[in-house]
Amino acid sequence: MNTYEFSADTRAFLESIPIPLAVYQYIDNQIRPLAVSRAYLELFGYSSCEEAVYGLGTNLYRNVHPDDIARMEQYSYRFATHPEGDYDIVFRNKRKDQSSYRLIHGTGKHITVDGASIAFITYTDETADGGSDQIVKAVLTTLSDKYSASESVEFDKYYDSLTGLQNTERFLDSSMTGVERIWEKGQIPVVMYFDLCGLKQYNSRYGLQAGDRQICQLADLIGTYFGRERASRFESDHFVVYAENDQIEAKLHALFSRMKKMGDGNNLSVKTGIFQFENDGTRLTDACTRARLACESIAQTAESALVWFDSDILEKTSLRFHIMRNFEKALENGWIQVYYQPIVRTMTKTVCSCEALARWIDPEYGMISPGQFIPVLEETGQIYRLDLYVFEQVCRDYAAGRQDGSPGREESWQPAGGDNAEAEREGFRAGEEPRRPESGENVQMTGSRHGRVPVSVNLSRKDFLHDDLPDALDRISQKYGVPREYTCLEITESAFVVSVDKVEPFIRRFHQMGYGVWMDDFGSGFSSLGVLKRYAFDGLKLDMSFLRDFDEKAKKIIKAIVAMAKELNISTLAEGVETEDQYLFLREIGCEKIQGFYFARPMPIRELSLYSRSSGRSFEPMGWRSYLTKLSRIDYLTDKPLCVVEDDGVRMTILFANQAYREILIRDHVRDLKDWERKINTPGDPIHIFHRLYADQQLRKLEGPQTTAYPSGDHFMQLTGSVEAVQDDHYLYTVHIQYVELHVENLQQTSFETMSDLYYLCHDIAILDLKNGTVEGVKSSLSDQPMGVGIIQESMPSVIHAWTERLCYPQDREQFTRFMDVSTLRSRMEHSPDGTLTGMFRSMTAEGEYRWFFHIIAPMQRSDFDRALHVTFKTGLKKSEHSASEIFGADCPKTSGLRT
Repeated sequence: MNTYEFSADTRAFLESIPIPLAVYQYIDNQIRPLAVSRAYLELFGYSSCEEAVYGLGTNLYRNVHPDDIARMEQYSYRFATHPEGDYDIVFRNKRKDQSSYRLIHGTGKHITVDGASIAFITYTDETADGGSDQIVKAVLTTLSDKYSASESVEFDKYYDSLTGLQNTERFLDSSMTGVERIWEKGQIPVVMYFDLCGLKQYNSRYGLQAGDRQICQLADLIGTYFGRERASRFESDHFVVYAENDQIEAKLHALFSRMKKMGDGNNLSVKTGIFQFENDGTRLTDACTRARLACESIAQTAESALVWFDSDILEKTSLRFHIMRNFEKALENGWIQVYYQPIVRTMTKTVCSCEALARWIDPEYGMISPGQFIPVLEETGQIYRLDLYVFEQVCRDYAAGRQDGSPGREESWQPAGGDNAEAEREGFRAGEEPRRPESGENVQMTGSRHGRVPVSVNLSRKDFLHDDLPDALDRISQKYGVPREYTCLEITESAFVVSVDKVEPFIRRFHQMGYGVWMDDFGSGFSSLGVLKRYAFDGLKLDMSFLRDFDEKAKKIIKAIVAMAKELNISTLAEGVETEDQYLFLREIGCEKIQGFYFARPMPIRELSLYSRSSGRSFEPMGWRSYLTKLSRIDYLTDKPLCVVEDDGVRMTILFANQAYREILIRDHVRDLKDWERKINTPGDPIHIFHRLYADQQLRKLEGPQTTAYPSGDHFMQLTGSVEAVQDDHYLYTVHIQYVELHVENLQQTSFETMSDLYYLCHDIAILDLKNGTVEGVKSSLSDQPMGVGIIQESMPSVIHAWTERLCYPQDREQFTRFMDVSTLRSRMEHSPDGTLTGMFRSMTAEGEYRWFFHIIAPMQRSDFDRALHVTFKTGLKKSEHSASEIFGADCPKTSGLRT
C-alpha cells in the first residue's frame, strides 16, 4: 500500500482548521503522519507543518511523559489495526518551552478517502483551565479501564513493555519491508546493534530502577534519530535498528553526545556495531548477527564508540568458534601451556614471585593471545576448566622441581644495592653494578626448581559459580604435595560485582586453608574501595591502565593507593611496568613489587634459569621472605630524610635514600652516593670505623632507636637508626639524618676541622665531671660498657669500678684502678707538666679479645680542672704476657702522671 497524497487544496484546508488536528495512515505495520493543522503546531511546539510531519515520522512520542509512552503505543496499535474503532486517550505532554507537563486529550476515528483508511485525530489541552495532578491521575485511571485484557496481551506480544519499542519477533517479521523500500530508492541500508556498557555493574551500584532509566534514555534517543518504528529492543540493554546509510556516523556521534549529557550526566557509554546491508541475498537475521559481532568487538570503554562490520571481525568470529570447539583438544594435546612472568621486589630487584599465565599455541592459528581466548571461555563457562588446569600445571612443576635431584640448600641472599639509574637521575654518578650470580652459583628458582618462590594463579569471576572451587584447588595442592603458602590466588575486581555474595565466603575459606589472596586490577571498576573495605586481601595489584596513562594525575592516584595499602598492612604490586621512569617512580613511593616488560616477559619454565643468569636477578630464598617483606613495608613516603641500609656484618649496602636524605648529604658535600657507600665500607677509613662501630655496638646490640653524631667541618651530622628486620647475620636499618650547625669564628675553623679528624681516631670518648661525680659517654667502642653514649651516669667511682672489673685485663686492673683513682685525679692533672695523664692498658674489644689501648685524661678548657676528657686509642697490638715497658721500652708512658 502506498502513502496517500492529499491534493494541494485539501492539504491547505486541513492545515487551516482552527483546532489541533493530525492525520495519519497505517502502512506496512507503521504509523505514517500525513498532515497537521497550524493549531496543532501551537499546541505541540512545532515551527512548521513540514517539521511536525517529519518529527512525528521519526519520533512520534518525543515530548510525551515516559510513563505514558507504552500505554499510548499499545492504544495506538489497537486503533491502527482496528479501523472500525474510535481513538480516545489522555496523556501528558511537555513542550521544550514548558516547565511542567500538560494533560492532552486525543480523540479520533478512521475515514475512508478514495479507498484509503485515514485516521483523523484532534487534540485538546485539558489543563488549560488549571487542571490539577489529582484530575490528571483520575482521568488516566478512568481511561486505563477502557483497555481490554485481550488488547493488552496483543500489544505485549509484539512490543517491549519498558521502552514501547518493537520486540525481536516483530522487528524480524516487519522490518525487511522497510529495508527493501530503502533499496528501491537506490540507497544502502544499515543495521545497527546497540549495547550499553557495564549495565550490570551500574545496576549493582545504583539499583535496577536507575538501570531501567538508562535503557529508556537510549531507547528514546534511538527513536529520535532513527524512528521508533525502525527500532527494536532485542533483550536487556541491546537494541537493533535499521536506517539509510546517510551521515550515519554523524548521527551516532550526536546520539552518543546527547546520551552522555542526559539526566545528571552519570550515564553509561554506548557501543554500536554497524553492518552495511547490501541487496545480495543476506538475510535480516544474518545482518543483525553481523552488527552484533561488530558491537561485541568493541572493548568495554568509558567513551561511546562505533565499529563497522568487516572481514577482520568475520575472521575473529571464526577464531571464536575454533576456540569453543577445540578447547578440550588444546588441553589434551598441550597446545595450552603455562608461562611464568617474574615479579620483582622493587627495592632489591630480586625475583620474589611469579605469575602463572596461560598461552595457547595453536597448530592452525599460531599464538592465540589470552585476550582472544579468555573472554570466549568465560562466555561459554569453560574458563573454570582452564583455571584448574593452570593451577594443576603449576603444582606439577613444583613437584617436578622437588624430585629432580637438585641440591635443596637455600641461597644466601645479597642485595643488589641502590639503583644506578636512580642515582644518576638524582645527581649522583653511577657506581657499582648490581650483583650478578657467579658462575655455578645456586639460584633459587631456575629450571624446574622454580618452586622456591610463590606463584600466583588467576581466578575468573565465573569460577565462583562453582561451590567446590576451594576444595577443588586444595585437592590439587595435596595431590602434588605443594605447600599452600606457595600459591597465591588473584581475583579480578569484576568478580566482586558479578558474584558478590559468593566471593566473601570463598576468600574466608582460602585464608583458613592458608592461601594468599590478591585483588587483581584494583581501580579498574566502580567499586574498588567498597570491595577493599568489605573483603580481606593480602595484596593489591594496581590496574595497568594507571601506568598506560602515566601522567601527574595517575601518579597521585598510585601514590595514594600505596600509602593507603601500607596503612592497612597490605602489599602492593604494579603491573604493566614498561619504562625506567615508571620503575623509578614506583621505587620512590615504596610500591613493594613490580611486574612488566621492563624486567621480564612471560616465559616457559625452562627459560627461567637463563633469565636469572642474563639479567643478574637472583630468586629470593624462602627463608628470607619475611625479612624482605619487612623491607618492602617500610614507609618510603615519609617527609623525613630516610635512608635504608642492609648490613651483613661486613658490608653496608645503601638500598634506598630519599630526596630529603640526599639533599642533606649534598649539604655535607657528599654528592656521589656510591662513593659514599664505598667510603663507609673501606677498612681503615675513619668514616668506615665510625659507622662500623655505630652498627656493631649500638644498632646490633641495643634496643630501640639509636642516635650518634660525628663532626664534619663546621657542623655535626647526627644519625638516628633503627633495626627493621634481622635474618641470620643480616640487619636491615632505617636511618634518619640531621645537619647540626655550629657557629664558630673563621679563625677557629682549621682547629675545629683538625679536632673533627681526631674524633674518628679515638676509640672511646667520655667526659668526667669531677665536681658532680658523673660520667658522660660521647663515643663508645662497646655497646655494654658502663659509660653509655649520650647518658650521664651518676657515681663516677662505681662506673670506673664496673669498667675495670668487666673490661680491663686482669693483670692490669690494679694499675688501672690507681690510674683512674677519682680522689687524686684532679690533683694529678694540676701537678702534671702539661696537665694530662697518660697510660697504656689492655682491655676487651668488640671482637672478644684483649688489646693494648693508649689512655689520655686531659682537663677541658675553662673548666678549672672540674671537668676532664678521657679518650682511648687502639694501638694495634694484641694482648701479651709481657709488660708495657718490655714492649715499648723503659720510657713507655704507661702511667704518666700517676702518683701512688
